[in-house]
Amino acid sequence: CDHSPTMLLALRGQGIRHVTFGTGFCIPPDETPLPNISPWFKPDPSKLQRDEAHVLQVANEVLSAAGQPLLSRVTQMYGEADEQILTTFAELDHYPNRRDARFDGWWAVGAGEELLGRRETA
Repeated sequence: CDHSPTMLLALRGQGIRHVTFGTGFCIPPDETPLPNISPWFKPDPSKLQRDEAHVLQVANEVLSAAGQPLLSRVTQMYGEADEQILTTFAELDHYPNRRDARFDGWWAVGAGEELLGRRETA
């Protein structure tokens, strides 16, 4: 699941193993309230709490209608993935205080073409 919270909701309760994949932005830490990724911006904490509660309510309404287990926090669906592949470095993570994470570094786009012998000639 690469930046796909809807897919994570769809997988909930299905017994299908799944992995989250992407930068720190795409895989928020499993904590509430959701940490602020813009420390230079000082949002109203009560508004953030209301917004997060609203997202949780809507997600749980969808899950309830599908007969699936409800979430206790929005980020729970990320924390319950069978594995997280963070394609970044700790120093570049959008959530600098993330705990117990494994950073797999940066994956170059297009590097596979060279390995497969598909080099373009001039």
